[in-house]
Amino acid sequence: MFKVGDRVKMINSCPGTNGWIGTIEEDDGTEIPYKVVFSNGGCEWNRSSAFEKVEEEKVMEFKVGDKVRVSNSWECRSGEVGEIVRVTERWDYKYTVSFDDEFEESFKEEEIELVKEKQSFTKSDLKTGMGVVLRNGDKGHVLLGTGDGDVMRFLRKDSWDTLDSVNEDLTWKGLDKFDIVEVYSTTLASRYLTDMVFEAKCVFKREEPTKMTMKEINEHFGKAIEIVE
Repeated sequence: MFKVGDRVKMINSCPGTNGWIGTIEEDDGTEIPYKVVFSNGGCEWNRSSAFEKVEEEKVMEFKVGDKVRVSNSWECRSGEVGEIVRVTERWDYKYTVSFDDEFEESFKEEEIELVKEKQSFTKSDLKTGMGVVLRNGDKGHVLLGTGDGDVMRFLRKDSWDTLDSVNEDLTWKGLDKFDIVEVYSTTLASRYLTDMVFEAKCVFKREEPTKMTMKEINEHFGKAIEIVE
């Protein structure tokens, strides 16, 4: 029933060790065969009826913040990707996933799989309906496959531009003031191609370098800094 190396919990032993967890280190085959050693260095010989096996704790595969693809959804979300926002151990459906439209549903561990996100968002990831913000503050919507090709229609009246001017890294060819610095996405129909898309999930935000004067650099380090090649 038990073997050397098993982790066991004392359940029918002397009052001083009931509830203790230890490891079986010897089995001599006698009437009282098992030697259980505890973490405090103590030990006890006893029969198999004195303890129960402790199952090894399973390492949790997912955590809050993970991007996951779901399956077997009661709310027709199978195949969609969301983010784990809560984990509870009290029942089988312990992973609560939030989707782009802020709807939440709980799943069993076997009903989700981890999605490895790409290192960065690129022009190829843009889809019709996404909201973009340029470095100069202009906001617009992405429209793919129009009569004029792939374009951005800006919120300013009668203002648009072609995506041919945008590099794969979402910078603008020749003019950095038109670089795309933020991208927003939603699957909620009421926000599609409206100003409300900019209240939805930000899927790309350009990391800008911190600009400092030499005086500010010296003050930051508390001493004079010399720039060398």
